[in-house]
Amino acid sequence: MKGKPWVWILYITLFYYLVSIFYVEVSMYHLLPPDQGGMSFWMKFGFVWKNSISFYGIMILLISFFLYLVFLYKRKQQTY
Repeated sequence: MKGKPWVWILYITLFYYLVSIFYVEVSMYHLLPPDQGGMSFWMKFGFVWKNSISFYGIMILLISFFLYLVFLYKRKQQTY
């Protein structure tokens, strides 16, 4: 299963970028005191994941990466 290097670099770069943005979103409220809207990390994670564009970006990226791997695998099978 060999793909073009730019595709791998693009996927890895986007994945790290989206994960870091999501981590920043979740951890911002963890740092605030409770009277300013802060809450524990896991409570905030449960609240943020469904309202976060970066979380859905991560999911779309993982699904598209999986489909890319399936495409590479099927293309490899057709050549034999």
